[in-house]
Amino acid sequence: MKLQTNWESNMKSLQVSYEERLKEMRGMREQINAALDELEKATLKEMDEGKASWNTSLKFDIDSCSRLHTELTHFSDAIKEIGKKNEELAFIAHQKSKVMLKHVEKYLNNNSLQTEVSFKLIVYNDIIAYLSNLSGLSHTTHITKDLTKKRPDRAILVTGANLFSVKIEFVFRSINGICGLFNGHILFAHGETLKLLDLQHKVISKCFISYYLSDMCLITPCKVAVTEDKGMSLSWLTVESW
Repeated sequence: MKLQTNWESNMKSLQVSYEERLKEMRGMREQINAALDELEKATLKEMDEGKASWNTSLKFDIDSCSRLHTELTHFSDAIKEIGKKNEELAFIAHQKSKVMLKHVEKYLNNNSLQTEVSFKLIVYNDIIAYLSNLSGLSHTTHITKDLTKKRPDRAILVTGANLFSVKIEFVFRSINGICGLFNGHILFAHGETLKLLDLQHKVISKCFISYYLSDMCLITPCKVAVTEDKGMSLSWLTVESW
């Protein structure tokens, strides 16, 4: 009966583990999709900016051609009308028309090459090749635990952390030893100094030692043993009750 219960527990554990890994895999897929969406947005932005730039340039050329054509037509009609009335003014207009024609010829020569503007997409094939060579989004393996052993997998589990300042003077020192007292206070070695913290983790007392402390250990409810940096001496200190 106990063995059957174990198999049933295994089935439940397997199902729970499967659902958790499935959720993890789908989360990874969402991250990949989001990354691809960002790449697509960046490419579309680049294409839109390029299109807008070329549209502005082409529109300028179209407007220039239309303006020159209109000016030449008006100038030609004006010369014909002036020539019927005043030959001298017609000659002056003819000379100005030569200047305008040179300007038009220069513009035509600079733009005589007929081109077609289009987009070409340079694909990063490395992305496709990398994804194609993968056997999957991840590799699946199984883990078995020996439930007959009483020793847990982890002796210590960190569930959170809080940061407290225990600095009295502006001195850079590392914490060399620490121990908790039975009343909940904390005593720790800080360079050549011993500091005592209350339940709110505030420094309520300190004691200077003539040597650099390296470690400490609580021996009795009010007595600690401390060692110097080189480990050549051991001292016994008594902590008064607060």
